[in-house]
Amino acid sequence: MARFIDITAFRFPPKGWMAALFWVFIVAEGHSQAKVVNGGFESFLSLPIASGQLGLLPGWSNGGSDLANPDFYHEQGENGGDLPQTPLAMVNPHSGRGIAGFVAYTDDFNPQHEYITGSFSEPLEAEARYKFTFHISSGQVHEWANAGLGVSDLGVVFSTTLPAQDGYKQLMKSPKFQIHETLYHRGWREISFVFSAEMAYTSFTLGLFKDEPKLRREEPGTRTVAYYFVDDFAIEEVSSDWEHVSGGATRGMPGEALPPGVFVPNAFTPNGDLVNDEWACVLPESTEGQISIVNRWGAVVWRAAVSESSFLNWDGLDRYGMPCESGAYAWQLKLSEPVGDRVQWCGMVNLIR
Repeated sequence: MARFIDITAFRFPPKGWMAALFWVFIVAEGHSQAKVVNGGFESFLSLPIASGQLGLLPGWSNGGSDLANPDFYHEQGENGGDLPQTPLAMVNPHSGRGIAGFVAYTDDFNPQHEYITGSFSEPLEAEARYKFTFHISSGQVHEWANAGLGVSDLGVVFSTTLPAQDGYKQLMKSPKFQIHETLYHRGWREISFVFSAEMAYTSFTLGLFKDEPKLRREEPGTRTVAYYFVDDFAIEEVSSDWEHVSGGATRGMPGEALPPGVFVPNAFTPNGDLVNDEWACVLPESTEGQISIVNRWGAVVWRAAVSESSFLNWDGLDRYGMPCESGAYAWQLKLSEPVGDRVQWCGMVNLIR
C-alpha cells in the first residue's frame, strides 16, 4: 500500500532547483529490508563514562581515524557520557535514551574534523531509490564551553567500504547530500533526502567534506567548535514514479492557474515593520486540507491545516520558532476534496528580510 510524501529533499543544482523540488514521489513497499543498524543508539556494549566512546555502539564507528573519536551519550551514562548535561551542551535525546555527537569543524589554522559512520543491516539495492532521515541538534551550549559554532555544508557520503581518515584531517569525499544552510539549532532538526544507490552501499558517513565552510556565530563568548548531536537515523526504499490518478482528481504542477477563490502571495517581508510581515493565503470557504512550506533541500519549515477556522499566515519562522533565512521556498497546497479536477497545487514564495 503506497503512501504519499509531501516533498522530497535533494541537493539541487544551482539553477532550476525550485522546479525540481516539486517532483512528487510515492513511497512503495520495497523489496529491500535494509535498515540503519542501531539507528537510535539504544544498543550498546556498556554505558559511556567519558567522551570519545562511540565504539561502544554496535553498527557505528568513526571516520577511520586513530585520533578523531566521536562521542556516545546516554541518560544512564556517567561523567563525560551523561545526559542531558554533556561537557559541551545541554541536550535531551530526540527519542529513546541515547545519542551520539561529533566535532564537525574547529575554527583554527588547521581545522579538526570528526566523522560518524553508520552501517546498513544489508547492502542497499543498486539502482534503487531511498529516503534517508536523521535528526541533528547543536544543543544548549554551556557558557564555559568553546562549542556553539554553526557550519555550512555538512554532508552524507555513502560507500561500500569504510573511510580511512588521517588523524583530524578532512576526508576528501563527494557527498551524496549536503546541508547548504549554515546549521546552528538549539533544538532537534529533522534532515531528510532521497537519493539513488548507484551501487550496493553498506555504510554512510556524516561530517564536513568541504573546505572553508560558512560559519554562524549566535552565542556570546569564544566559540570555535562546530559540534553536533545526532539521533534517529533511518532509511526506507521509495519509488520515483509519478503518481497518476486515472479517471480522478490529479495533482497540480508549478505554473498552473490556481482554482477560483484562491490567492497565494509570491513574496513577503517578515522584518518587523508591520508591512507585509506575514505570508497570508486566501482560500474558499469550506476548503479543507493542508498547506506546507519547504526549504531548498525539502525540509518542512512550516505547515498548517486548511479549514474555515484556520488562519493561513506564515510569519517567516520555522517549526521551532527560529527565523528562516531569506530566499525562495516551495509551497504545496493539498486538499482533501478536489476543486475542479485538482487536489494539489504547488508554487514558490520569496522570503525577503
